[in-house]
Amino acid sequence: QSYLNNALTLLPKNHWSSNYEFSLRLFFLSAKAAYSCGNIEKAYDSLKEILKEGRCLEDKLDAYCLYVTILTSEGRIEAWTTCCEVLSKLNETIPDSVDVRMMGAMVKQTGEMLGKISFDNLLEMQELDSVFHHTLKFYTQLIIIAFWKKPQMTPLIACRMIKLSLDHGVCKDSIFGFVQYAAVICHQSKEVKYIREACRIGKAVM
Repeated sequence: QSYLNNALTLLPKNHWSSNYEFSLRLFFLSAKAAYSCGNIEKAYDSLKEILKEGRCLEDKLDAYCLYVTILTSEGRIEAWTTCCEVLSKLNETIPDSVDVRMMGAMVKQTGEMLGKISFDNLLEMQELDSVFHHTLKFYTQLIIIAFWKKPQMTPLIACRMIKLSLDHGVCKDSIFGFVQYAAVICHQSKEVKYIREACRIGKAVM
């Protein structure tokens, strides 16, 4: 951390214009190091600098991701709102609430989509297009936050993650959506067929 702090002091005053890419990397590494050392305020300061000076959303996504991670570790509700704001910028819409009937319809629709895919085809799904990688990463963060702060939203997020994965391919973050969906259908019904389907999905993502 001290090495990176020294590097920051050596940057020229106009470093965001003259050394933009280097400044992005340096401030992000500084934030990661500070967070790892428990210096939360320093991590926040470095991340906020990136969010302020970043020229486009793509340049800010890693900073947003770490920012949400830190907020989540502190149990702050801003983690949810920040995640939703970023997903909105990625053309995703997260409603403030979802009624039980709508949630049930989403879970049923997701189940019908998955029911048409064999176990082997689940295993052989194509890798996710890089365009949607960040989208699923933030959905993963959102579903973790939802587990503690807004559990009623978990089925919606899981279904959306599965829809994106089926449409565009899978990545490591897809696992959270599939696992949470499996947990949801087990929770909603104790019928053997739903438990078997949850097991099938669980085995596939493992």
